[in-house]
Amino acid sequence: MNEPIRETRVLAWHAAFTAAAALAGFAFASPRFALGLLLGAALQTLNFRGLFALSQHAFALEARAASGFALRLPLFGLLLFVAIQAGVDAAGLLCGITTLVPAVVIAAWQSRPRFVPGSELPALAPDDPSWDEWNPWLAREREIKSGEGQP
Repeated sequence: MNEPIRETRVLAWHAAFTAAAALAGFAFASPRFALGLLLGAALQTLNFRGLFALSQHAFALEARAASGFALRLPLFGLLLFVAIQAGVDAAGLLCGITTLVPAVVIAAWQSRPRFVPGSELPALAPDDPSWDEWNPWLAREREIKSGEGQP
């Protein structure tokens, strides 16, 4: 564990979920639904591969990443529009697009840092005064404005 999320791991899980969902869709819904699901999964795979590549460019502070991010979603939307206009089952398309979500969650879970016993921080007591110094809405310490005193 404690390794970066690999694109191949996400896509392997995505392929497994897509295959299972397509078989279930073919068996319990219709072949049209299953084909829509497969097309949605294929479009989402292209979208994810583009996002992954653009993210690597963005983390390397390359300028071309910004234009890629700006073009990726409109292109994805256009492809979805064309697919729906061509008569692809919209429910199957939606289900195919969403098969990537559990794949990303599982790949991220597998890449989580390893738990080291004894490394956890001690919890604060419920009545500890430092709780009042933390702003849970902004996830940072509270700012004390001039003129305000400590209670």
